[in-house]
Amino acid sequence: MIKIFAMGKIKDKNISVLIDELRKRVKIEIIELKDEKVTSNKNVKDLEAEKILEKIKNEYVIACDEHGKEFTSIDFAKLIKKEEMGKDIVFIVGGALGLSKKILDRANLVMAFSKLTFPHQLFRLFLVEQIYRVYAINKGIKYHKD
Repeated sequence: MIKIFAMGKIKDKNISVLIDELRKRVKIEIIELKDEKVTSNKNVKDLEAEKILEKIKNEYVIACDEHGKEFTSIDFAKLIKKEEMGKDIVFIVGGALGLSKKILDRANLVMAFSKLTFPHQLFRLFLVEQIYRVYAINKGIKYHKD
């Protein structure tokens, strides 16, 4: 099972439709957690990390962070194929301020899609699409073009 823990909800209906369309092709559980309001007197990233960490058990955790390791789709497919043999995989997408060091320390892998910054709603669509691409590559479904 692949799960995505993400702060906040998708507000754009068009993006939601695209995500749902991809989720019809591959089973992905998306857990949306209420994001914290950004104020100057609290550590938002740590509060969000607590919400996420209390839900993680013994899964293989991939934190999505711009400072992480980058992969090609083929290499990403190989990693997922290897890792999904033993346990569930959890992807973590942070809130507007990114991920806490607590999450990065807990992660088995910190992964970047790019050095570019993406809006969270679009990033979630990209992540679901790449998970489907990995599934297609690993199952030999014609989708990914080399």
